[in-house]
Amino acid sequence: MSRTLTWADLFATGSLVDLDVSMWDGLVRIRPADLGIPETDEVKRALTFGHERLVGKAALQEIRDHCYNARRKIDDYTLAFDLIPGSRFIPKSQREALHKFLEDAHGKFQAAANKFLAGYAEERRKQQEVLRKALLAATDGQVEIVDRAMARITALYPGETTLRYKFNMTWQFFSIAAPQDGTASSDGSAEGDALRRSLGGMVDKLRERLAAKVHAIMDLAQKGGRITAKTYNSANRLLDRLVELNVFGDPGLSETIAAVRLALNTAQSSENGAAALVTGLQNVEAKMTKSRDEAIKAVSDRIVGMADRRLQL
Repeated sequence: MSRTLTWADLFATGSLVDLDVSMWDGLVRIRPADLGIPETDEVKRALTFGHERLVGKAALQEIRDHCYNARRKIDDYTLAFDLIPGSRFIPKSQREALHKFLEDAHGKFQAAANKFLAGYAEERRKQQEVLRKALLAATDGQVEIVDRAMARITALYPGETTLRYKFNMTWQFFSIAAPQDGTASSDGSAEGDALRRSLGGMVDKLRERLAAKVHAIMDLAQKGGRITAKTYNSANRLLDRLVELNVFGDPGLSETIAAVRLALNTAQSSENGAAALVTGLQNVEAKMTKSRDEAIKAVSDRIVGMADRRLQL
């Protein structure tokens, strides 16, 4: 009889990672009443009165790009871990590469933030000119009203010292364990059930990534779209990544990856690649769905077996 699965078994194979990225978005929500100006149709056309930009959109784009790239890389290197919102499971084999990327991303993020902060006064001045011009047009050149509105807008800008603390990128690697205060079930069943649910989520999300790619390729092929080298390369890169992330050995996922790769290779050498793809990919998703329960059991058993083998060494 196999023993109960534990958190220690899981975290011997990897850890959790949590990325926290924050930045000033340069937006502020204002209404005509906030600026002391009438809410005429002209004013509504000049200003959205939703979220107004205090600096131009382009001024913060480089920082946004670094935030997006860091979050995308986290998703690329990790598995979903629904038990703790915001956390991802990082296999031990992927941790060093992810850590190096995040260190590099952090440096680029800080450099971009420092560049923005150095030019903040000028960006602020340029955007205030844009806002002032819009207000003058909307109020038929009523300078007194515009001056009053601009004074209120100016007061909404954060000072440079305050602004500096609005840009931050941090991450941490950690694990969790069962309670040690006697509240856990004596046989470990509650811990095992929670862990199996988490493993089920990881199995599902990995399979969903493959299914989404299969759907996209099938949709393109069925609509008569052109299947290019870029399509094949993108699909094979995803297959390579899923192989690296399938550290628990989901047999259904492994089988489906092999089937998709065969379909891609066959289609790439075929005169009618689109038709070959439709034929090769039409049954692969059904294979994954059918084997889900067996996969979760196989994954659980494999983690326990890996842990037991480490104890025997």
